[in-house]
Amino acid sequence: MLLEAAARRLDPPRLRRALGHLRLVTDPEGAAGLAERRHGRRGLWLAPTWEGMVALQGLLEPEAGQTLLAALDPWPAPVTPTTPAAATSAGPTPWSS
Repeated sequence: MLLEAAARRLDPPRLRRALGHLRLVTDPEGAAGLAERRHGRRGLWLAPTWEGMVALQGLLEPEAGQTLLAALDPWPAPVTPTTPAAATSAGPTPWSS
């Protein structure tokens, strides 16, 4: 019942922190191991493509991910053309440089 009430009341980042705290309190060793595994998997990989674009792949810790999302939020999302003709005439997307 307590978790259900928290899920109704908290936004996702705060609920994630609350669940992390609960995990830490109920199983400190397991929570520490999980944190170490997550920390080891984090990273961000960038690679230029032959077309001059940049491929992006990675995993960020929750706080870093939220920071990145907040930084990108003011930018308009790229518009995907719906037809080949629209794709040709659309030009660069708003995120292109």
